[in-house]
Amino acid sequence: MEKYFKEQKDMCILFILEDIDFYIETTKQMMLYKILDMLQYAKIPFVFMATSQKVDIVDSFEKRIKSRFSGRMILFYEERLMDFITRVREMFTENFT
Repeated sequence: MEKYFKEQKDMCILFILEDIDFYIETTKQMMLYKILDMLQYAKIPFVFMATSQKVDIVDSFEKRIKSRFSGRMILFYEERLMDFITRVREMFTENFT
């Protein structure tokens, strides 16, 4: 997989996890850790997006999960869908083109 992404330099992975609250409470965050660890180890450019009903979801992450983000989190609160889509497009355009 790593070789494929080295050859495809214009490609990155967008990983979307809907309702991350469920995974934090039931699996002790092992799945999140494994996903983030795999992507980081393979040095694949990726964006990890998750939805949550909790405003303080970041406080629920284990220390090892927080460390994988290294302060590169962007949080959106009470965003209208169209505003959110516009902001995400702008971020992708600025950072990945």
